[in-house]
Amino acid sequence: SPGSVAIVDESRGESLAYVTAALAADREHFRITVIEAITFALLACFDRHPIHAAAIVRNDRAVLLAGPSAVGKSTLAYLSHAAGIRVLSDDRVWVQMEPRLRIWGLPGTARLTAAALSLFPELGAAGVPVTPGSRGKVTVPLTPLSDWSGYTASQAVVCALARGGEAALERMSAVSLSTVLLSQLSPGFDRFPNRVERVVDVLTAGGGWRLTLTDDAREALPFLRRMLDETD
Repeated sequence: SPGSVAIVDESRGESLAYVTAALAADREHFRITVIEAITFALLACFDRHPIHAAAIVRNDRAVLLAGPSAVGKSTLAYLSHAAGIRVLSDDRVWVQMEPRLRIWGLPGTARLTAAALSLFPELGAAGVPVTPGSRGKVTVPLTPLSDWSGYTASQAVVCALARGGEAALERMSAVSLSTVLLSQLSPGFDRFPNRVERVVDVLTAGGGWRLTLTDDAREALPFLRRMLDETD
């Protein structure tokens, strides 16, 4: 941006940013667009492969809700949180392959559109603070649940998200799911072509799910519970 620049140097293992005083003073914007961006971009260079997915967790097993921007990942994350389901991430996770599989997330907020926000009137009634963010979204805090147990999961199943006229959940084969994930790589999630296929193959080896969403994300809640139950 004008007056500010950030650099990630994989060869030196460093991230560096020069920012204006005004940008640094905008704490929430600075944290998300600079500090988190350069930290996670560097981590992704070292066996922490980024996957464009929200993640909900039960008993150390994650359901990765994968899909392109605006499909509804953050909305499902908040919906899950409001229903008492632990959220590992609302938009992106990092996959560690060695010495064993581990899914990493950074819970704490969900970024909702105005349309999504209208689905949850209890937010306004409870006086939950929301913070204006980028791209017309607001940031909603996710209060840690009583069973909070960390930032990782050791097992995962993938669910590909789609939009349609009727909410539905169906099984997907490993091949079909892998094809969908590799065809939907968003900018920034395609930085490591030499390892993305291996990561996707590991995540989809046992097959997974396709969840079709409608304009009312609340219709998906029974399906989210079903996926969590069937990974136990």
